[in-house]
Amino acid sequence: MQKKNYILIFLCLISVSVIIDIGRINSFEFTSNSDMNINPEAARTYQMNIGAWIIVAGGVPINDVYQCYEKGTISVYNVIRTLGWSADDIYFLATDYDGSLPSQANDVSTRDNIEYAITTWAADKVSDTKALGIYLFGSGNSNFISLPGGKMLDTVLNSYLDTLESATGMYRSLIVYEGPRSGSFINPLSKDNRIVITSTDRYLNTYVNPQLTHGIFSSHFWINILQGKTLGYSFVRGTQGLTTWGLQHLQIPLIDDNHDEIGNSVQPWWALPKGGDGLDALQITLGVPPPVRQTLNILKVFLPKFAPKVADSSTFWAVIDNNTNLEYFKATIMPSEWPVPAEDKDGIIYHTGDDFPVDSFFDITFTIGDEDGELGEDGVWGYNYSASLTAIQHRTLFSTDGDYRIVIEAKAENGATAQPVASTISINDDGVKPVDRTPPTVEITNPFTDLNITESMSITVEADDNQGLDKVQILLDGDLLEEVDMPDYYPYPEVKYSFDIDDYPEGNTERNLTAKATDKAGNIQQTSVNINIYKNDTSDASDEPTDDPSDEPTDDPSDFEIPGFDIPMIFVSSFLCIIVILVKYKKSASNIVGK
Repeated sequence: MQKKNYILIFLCLISVSVIIDIGRINSFEFTSNSDMNINPEAARTYQMNIGAWIIVAGGVPINDVYQCYEKGTISVYNVIRTLGWSADDIYFLATDYDGSLPSQANDVSTRDNIEYAITTWAADKVSDTKALGIYLFGSGNSNFISLPGGKMLDTVLNSYLDTLESATGMYRSLIVYEGPRSGSFINPLSKDNRIVITSTDRYLNTYVNPQLTHGIFSSHFWINILQGKTLGYSFVRGTQGLTTWGLQHLQIPLIDDNHDEIGNSVQPWWALPKGGDGLDALQITLGVPPPVRQTLNILKVFLPKFAPKVADSSTFWAVIDNNTNLEYFKATIMPSEWPVPAEDKDGIIYHTGDDFPVDSFFDITFTIGDEDGELGEDGVWGYNYSASLTAIQHRTLFSTDGDYRIVIEAKAENGATAQPVASTISINDDGVKPVDRTPPTVEITNPFTDLNITESMSITVEADDNQGLDKVQILLDGDLLEEVDMPDYYPYPEVKYSFDIDDYPEGNTERNLTAKATDKAGNIQQTSVNINIYKNDTSDASDEPTDDPSDEPTDDPSDFEIPGFDIPMIFVSSFLCIIVILVKYKKSASNIVGK
């Protein structure tokens, strides 16, 4: 190869490297496929303009769990009505399992009726500016939901939606499916204009509550929707709700809103996005929730208790913040074997009294202890309630040693529902706490490992213990940033530290962030993540913001920028490099012709 050709190749390589160097992407910029933790409370949100809702209670009326499908879909119907949609905006399909359809239902949930609801009824209500919402709840298996007289495949549901979109130009749709192996529906339902949320993945079953009134994931999900939370935030809370019931490893909800036909669960630190899914959902709310519904909260409940098999009574306490009368405030005591053994009805998991010598679950009602309420030492106003078991109830329920999960729930007469909180009671011969050798659990929920930090942010940590936490600490490179003593009640508060990037020097430095939890027995557990603190030199006054109107963004194309790129420099350097290459090539060609 001639020397001039080497020079030409060399110049090309220099040109490419210059362009890459000048136009390099700032690695700290956020992209649509990033898994950066987003604060759902701070994200800019907007309402999805849904013109029609279709609710389907699936399953077949051959077992007692069907009542759960009907009650659960009626509950969602009521939520949607409360959020501002009229009865004319909802097409409700149910099954005549007890001799009559629910008063809210339009027809029976057959496949033909679902096709009519989507392709004909909804066609007059959706458009290129109005979306469709669908909620499905019922038994089934991979790629189908059971219906009276047959089943509906996911591909069939997808074809109905395709038909509607082609006929109306419908711009969006939301599909929420509570059912066993419902994650199998994500592909083929995943499309550019759809958000798909399922109560579990393509392999696992779905759990319903002991009273057979709703799916556990759906209950937590719609509680938060009703409170004005985003789809993404509500999905996270629905997933966390399974942990409240001890089901975190037995049911894994999925979301797909980046349209890649792959559903993702939440991050290990309870956050979205993950695998690019969740970005859209974190910005979308549904309807207009009444503000009063945000005031029902279970503030405090008892820490894990220890008791003997035989006792005169058992008393449990809780504090609730509510501004309306309560429909119920109760604790559900689950058997020590929970979550197994259980009944499996076509993938819907629940317990019945036949599994145990006594009823599987026992509800006790909290009664108010102080009608005037009180302001706690932590500044939290609440009303004190208590619930008790008699000696016979105690002896019957706690006949064997073990840990019994207790889930505390509350609902107001106006329909507001509190996020449930769980605790435990452990039964042994003498009721004395065993020596605690189990370390607590601790998790850094923000930031995640290897995050590049370019601005001030909130560091958050969550911790728990089987007997009682003492304190939680946050450290950076071994230096204590924050220490919080834990209260003597559940739920333990999230520990936060306001990280101020101005406290650190310019440049890029790698640091070690550690969270340490200590329990009452002195057991310690800690976890760490590596973070990169990246701080630009801000000493140049030209970088400071001004009040000059010329600094405001305009519609002028010359103001267009891509984060991390210097657009003018890219074009100038690229143009000059191309000119140099062309001139060099022309000279080389002339020399060859001359020869």
